[in-house]
Amino acid sequence: MLSTSAAALGFPVRGDSGDADGSADVLGDPMDPPYSVSMSLAADRAPATHEVTFVCDPEKGTCDTQTITLNHLERYTDLPEVTAKPGYKFVGWVVGFLFVNEIYCISDMTLTAAFTKESGRSVLTFDVDAEKSSDTPEPQTYRETGIVMRLPEIVPNYGYRFVGWTYEGKAVSAPFFIRQDMTLSAEFEETVPHHEVTFVAGSETVYRTKVADGTSLPENAIPAVPEKERTQQYTYTGRWSGDLTAAITADTVFEAVYDETVNKYTVSFFAERGDREPFAYHFADYGTPISLPSSVPSKEGKVFLEWGGFVPGPITEDAAYYAVFADGSVTENADGSVTTVIEDGDTTTTTNYATDGTSTVKEETTEQIHIGGGISEQKVTTEIRKDANGKMESSRISIISNDRPVSTSATIKEGRSAAETTIKSQTDESGNVSIADSDIDAALSQLERVDAEAGTEVSKTVVVNASGGADDSSSASISAQSLKSIGDRNARLSLKSDVGTIEIGGDIAGRLTSDAAADARVRMSISNIDTDELSDRQQRIVGDRTVISLSAAVGQSSVHELGGKAKITIPYELKEGESADDVTVFYIDGDGECNMMETAYDSANGTVTFVTDHFSYYFVAESPELRIGHVSEIESNPLYLTIAGIIGIAIISAAAFMIMRRC
Repeated sequence: MLSTSAAALGFPVRGDSGDADGSADVLGDPMDPPYSVSMSLAADRAPATHEVTFVCDPEKGTCDTQTITLNHLERYTDLPEVTAKPGYKFVGWVVGFLFVNEIYCISDMTLTAAFTKESGRSVLTFDVDAEKSSDTPEPQTYRETGIVMRLPEIVPNYGYRFVGWTYEGKAVSAPFFIRQDMTLSAEFEETVPHHEVTFVAGSETVYRTKVADGTSLPENAIPAVPEKERTQQYTYTGRWSGDLTAAITADTVFEAVYDETVNKYTVSFFAERGDREPFAYHFADYGTPISLPSSVPSKEGKVFLEWGGFVPGPITEDAAYYAVFADGSVTENADGSVTTVIEDGDTTTTTNYATDGTSTVKEETTEQIHIGGGISEQKVTTEIRKDANGKMESSRISIISNDRPVSTSATIKEGRSAAETTIKSQTDESGNVSIADSDIDAALSQLERVDAEAGTEVSKTVVVNASGGADDSSSASISAQSLKSIGDRNARLSLKSDVGTIEIGGDIAGRLTSDAAADARVRMSISNIDTDELSDRQQRIVGDRTVISLSAAVGQSSVHELGGKAKITIPYELKEGESADDVTVFYIDGDGECNMMETAYDSANGTVTFVTDHFSYYFVAESPELRIGHVSEIESNPLYLTIAGIIGIAIISAAAFMIMRRC
């Protein structure tokens, strides 16, 4: 046997032959003489280190070392120890067919543990349920035909009595012959009642055991609580429900309970990318708002703009933000606030940082937009107020067209945002105005600009301002296509004049344009009319009050039923003795009957507002006064007096007749 052969040094076997003595192969199987081993040597160039693997058959023995790493040409003599299992004997490490007790490492290699079976021996092992006894005897080895003279006694746990040993379900007692490997099982019987104890985590059974009545769980019978995976929000700490030290008197289930700990994250702010140390940082619980630093970094000739990538909101993970600078000026004000001004082409941004951490950002820019095949220029001013955490509190947007009579004012707040675009229109002597499609296009374009800036639902109104025309009459005409465009964008149309204001929504816009021709125009009018246009009965009801006439037409067709609610606002000054609570708008129908409308009086502006779903004649009065007026009208009517006289005579005659009958 070559203990320091070339093969043992790590050279690969290739096929040259040579002789070796031995009575059996290294794996324990017989070999027929003559005994020979073939090998060849190859010293190939190898890397600086090599991996050596040790292989051990787990049925025959155990080895704690699986792999080691050696340097090239390193000599290694401390080969791992092997523990043979009963019935086997470890005889050494082999490479190929050669035993080795040291190696010179020149390449990756594998060593295999060699065993021989101990002939003529049988092993007796013992299987003991750990719940019933913690006493397990060591295995016993016997010669080929051995006699087991005595079986071991074991100490049972409380609540059990050791009965004896069994083999394949049959009782066994000494002495007996053993001719092969055998495993005996310990049998027990309960001396006191036992209860089943189960540990569960969710729907999974973690462990199940039995415990004698009135005893507590042994410490080694309590399993570890399974780990619950950490989430972004929580880290979980597990424990078993109930009292684990209490005496068990019935079947018991312990459930895994997980306590939640909110995760903390680090928020860092860096003055420059690549900085090792942050300018500022803080720790925050998951879901809490991110707080901005109370101060910002500075750079010569630069203005701090923002923390790049920062979006106000709850923290969900570690976050890092970097300062963004731009060319500009910085001014420290007398009140302690700081104002920065940045000019970038047509855009000027002015930011005021107050001492309480709030800030106001005002951006002014000039934009060009395409309207009706041409280019229109407009000035856009955005003013945003932020709280100390950088969250927007409110925003105001102003858009003024430089070449059209169109301007927009919008206020954006969380939960409620509104935008109003005004078209200042020229009226003729009669108070009539014709709205250009291009002006409507410009107005809708400005509203879309507000929508994009707001990022939320905005209440939109297109106001046609026809003030400064006739005092008693105003009308406006708009193309059906433009009116439809207003309705399609969920905007309202308001026609404002000195006589009053008509405001309609998308439902009425849709009703007025649903069957209109492509080139048709929609006209709406509001005017104070002479009572000569009313019937005698209507004139008696109205008296000297002002009558408002509302009308609409699509092309040459009049429209009375609007298909939705229009809001009408007219100027009205309270007369002496009148109460604002009693001011009511009445609709006069064709029969001269008065119908009360839903009315609101605005004392601050001296206006009355009501809603209606049809256009006709209306007037304003105190409702109690109108009821009295009805009575006066009826009582002063000659026909009423004649009928009342006849009824009175009839009543008197009937009374006299009854008196005569009683006599």
